[in-house]
Amino acid sequence: MSLKRVSYWLLVGLLATIVLAACGETATPAPSATSAITTNAATTVAANTSASAATTNAAATSAAATTSAATTNAATTANATTSAAATTTAAATSDQQVDALGIEPFQKFGDLPPGSKKGGNINIVSLTKQLTADMHPYPQNVSFTDSWTDVATYIFGTSLLDYDASTLLWRYGAAQKLEISTDLKTYTFTLRDGLKFSDGSPITTDDYAYGIEQASHEDKINPDNNFVGIDTLQKFESYTASGNIITCKLKVVVPKNLALSYCGAVSPIKKSLWTQYPFYDNQKNPEILKPTVTSGAYKLKTFKLDEQIVLEVNPNYYRGVAGLETLTFVPSSQPTNAYESVKAGQNQYAVHISPSQYADAKTNPNVNLYDWASANDGFRSIDFNLARAPFSDKAMRQAVAYAIDRAALLKAADNNLGLVADSFISPNNPIFYNPNVTKYPYDLTKARQVLKDAGYTTDGTTLKDKTGKAVEFTIVYPTSSNPRKLQATYLQQQLKQLGVKVNVDGEEFNAYIAKITNSDFDMSLNNSGGGIPADPDGIKSQFKSKDKGGTQNRRGYSNPRIDELFDKGSTEPNDSKRVEYYKEIQQIISDDLPTYYLYALTDQSVTTKNLLGPKPLLLDKLYVDESMAHWALSN
Repeated sequence: MSLKRVSYWLLVGLLATIVLAACGETATPAPSATSAITTNAATTVAANTSASAATTNAAATSAAATTSAATTNAATTANATTSAAATTTAAATSDQQVDALGIEPFQKFGDLPPGSKKGGNINIVSLTKQLTADMHPYPQNVSFTDSWTDVATYIFGTSLLDYDASTLLWRYGAAQKLEISTDLKTYTFTLRDGLKFSDGSPITTDDYAYGIEQASHEDKINPDNNFVGIDTLQKFESYTASGNIITCKLKVVVPKNLALSYCGAVSPIKKSLWTQYPFYDNQKNPEILKPTVTSGAYKLKTFKLDEQIVLEVNPNYYRGVAGLETLTFVPSSQPTNAYESVKAGQNQYAVHISPSQYADAKTNPNVNLYDWASANDGFRSIDFNLARAPFSDKAMRQAVAYAIDRAALLKAADNNLGLVADSFISPNNPIFYNPNVTKYPYDLTKARQVLKDAGYTTDGTTLKDKTGKAVEFTIVYPTSSNPRKLQATYLQQQLKQLGVKVNVDGEEFNAYIAKITNSDFDMSLNNSGGGIPADPDGIKSQFKSKDKGGTQNRRGYSNPRIDELFDKGSTEPNDSKRVEYYKEIQQIISDDLPTYYLYALTDQSVTTKNLLGPKPLLLDKLYVDESMAHWALSN
């Protein structure tokens, strides 16, 4: 996920779930696997680029004690006993850095980079052969991937609040004022004047409320609704529009940063257009596949699924007109072609590059290499299907974990560009990270003993389960990911030493997503990331029970204590209590082992030399301030 407008992504990425990455083949160079993420959060840009990296350390941004940005990030939420207990009203003014709520003032687009010109087109190439299948503004589970966010975050925008990727602070967007009630449950936004959709029609408060109302239904109105963030929307007791006022009332008190993201990151849908069609039926609703009216910095010009998606600048965008006239998203015939196409000047930006190409990109004088550790890097992990043998047996999951040399796997699959990690929270997060979870160090003898103790037998070459059946399973992975292909090969060879027959099933990305969404797998090689920096709330959709909000729980995992702890963590305003909840969650996940975390990734992207203005910030991949407004081609 790169080049994206932060605010819209917050609604469905930071808030509801961790994004299942389409590619995720990015990593920061490191001398060894143990030091990869100890570097600064926004370093290091390759020499001779025009970009200036942010200098905040990733650990500091999580620590909430080092920088002013961190004091308002997700890890430092407001307690009910603080000054927020009194009604606070704040409006952004031009001479403020932050207001009484810790929110930055609204900003229009700034100047283009020196030596650049307005207009022109760039091609943005992904590692996948297929682009997003649809562009619903409230995506369903199967749609919510990197390929969706790469496009959707440009065309859906105008959220009430934005999230500043360079400071980790909230910023006023479509809202010009915010009031928070004394009981910390009601957030009242005043919409600024003059907001317009891409067709020039006015954006009203009703357009905000409409999308929320539709996406939150699980009844006859939207019987097929599987919005990936539906559990977040269902935290609203009400979301109402009246004149230029939007009132978001929560059912319970939640940490301030989460409340702002729940209520403030909502983007509008043109109600008068969408009410003509079923909200989630892409056969009857043409706006799902080819939206004609958008609210972001760009609007759709051309959509050809296997060829390209072309966006053109939206002249009515409320922050101003972006520097580049058009953006063309193109698929890659194979993963290595993404970098090669930028190297040759055919495309101007590679969202990700293969780790095997890092050395060449680092020394190539014809490209700009951006590589850095962000505050919310992704993880490589193994997902087990607990509803199927052999992984319905915890002993089998444990044996697999003990049989993996993660340091060797990191080197083989990702060129040693990452950090071995034992949890879904990075060791770089000193607040929520639990270093004392159950660990599975590489030990084949231990793996064999675990299986023996659980009743498995071997005839010397073949492992047999308790019924005498030979153990066999299939690993599924997307062919768009060469590192995951290498992981599959490694696991096939490694687990053979336990007597297990392992089959590998490489699928085109959309087919892979369909399989895991339908839980049609034994073992899946996953890459997930994102989330509000330092806040683990977003992971809940992967581990809560399916009927308790686990919209991305494909593993068949269910633990009532996990459900309870996630609910407590998302509603507890006291920081220290939240820390204890999430530390316990990490311990339970590590012990139950529905997912085995391998290592954390860092970020790499490549551009041509004539693309000016990009800079690594603290979030995810190459974020650009205000949706590429400051990106431009050189004169």
